[in-house]
Amino acid sequence: MSAPKTLNDADLVDAIAREVGVSHSTVRRCLSGAEARYGATARRMAEIRSVAERLGYVPNSAARALRRGRFDSVAMLGSQDRLHGYLPDALLSALHDQFARRGVRLTIARVEDAVVTDGTRLRPLLQRIGADGLILDYIDYVPPGLTATLAATRLPMVWINRDAACDAVRVDDRAGVRQIALALRARGRRRIAYVDFSHDAGDDRAHYSSAERLRGWQEICADAPCFQAYVPAAERLAAARRWLRGLPQPPDAVIGYSADHAAICMTAALQEGLPAPAVSDLGAVDESPWLLGAAYVCARLPFAAIAAATVDLLLRRIDHDGEPQPAVIVPPDLHAGTTGQGQP
Repeated sequence: MSAPKTLNDADLVDAIAREVGVSHSTVRRCLSGAEARYGATARRMAEIRSVAERLGYVPNSAARALRRGRFDSVAMLGSQDRLHGYLPDALLSALHDQFARRGVRLTIARVEDAVVTDGTRLRPLLQRIGADGLILDYIDYVPPGLTATLAATRLPMVWINRDAACDAVRVDDRAGVRQIALALRARGRRRIAYVDFSHDAGDDRAHYSSAERLRGWQEICADAPCFQAYVPAAERLAAARRWLRGLPQPPDAVIGYSADHAAICMTAALQEGLPAPAVSDLGAVDESPWLLGAAYVCARLPFAAIAAATVDLLLRRIDHDGEPQPAVIVPPDLHAGTTGQGQP
């Protein structure tokens, strides 16, 4: 196979021109990115590109980007502190695939908070990446000054997993928990507790979902017990045992902020010798409808739909010169578990 050649290679241009039967200027114009959609001109340009590819032509993407004013590339910007963001493999894969279908490259950039909040350091980073727009993966405890610094870059951007009126994509967490509570009610559960070991009640710096999931539960089960406070992971089981011991009557179902929170309460009840809900009487907004090898009531995070909405929204912003676009709220998928149903 011949070595890759560039547009400046006169021999390559001459060889293509002779084979296709066109002028050197026509070849250069075609390989520089000129387009034609209809008729003989379109067929000729397609033939030029086909011959160029066979002869080993590799386009200069940087030069083409400068000519077009577009890089056909976007960047996912997140913190090196993984507690600030949330990017499961399934969501990252879905985003990559959606962009690839549109011919857009996705770059991942994890940076220190001190960089992302300092415009003099952030701008050179974004210039090196060469992105037409940004996806922002910052959720809990967003660094002060981040929004203003990013706005100063004037790049189109979309937040994922953040509650905002414009330029954001998120899941309808409140509706998800409502659906879970109603499904548990439909099977006769009445003392449906809610537990959240990740967020203090009323913490306005916390992720929006902590308040939205609580509200969804309150709309259906306000008279049932609730535990919401930040507890370190190693202490959560002990905290759940103390909380259950203090209740006048144990819950017959538990909705957790996530599935593991609900499972902690089930384990705590078993250790305390209290009536414990079965896995099928647990609920959460989470990634998978399977917990401990069985199905539970899961409002599943729809990563494919989140990715599609994010890509559509960001490319729409890029195409409209950064004009703000309405936020997109994606409904979760309800998977109602049944006793004894195992994971395939």
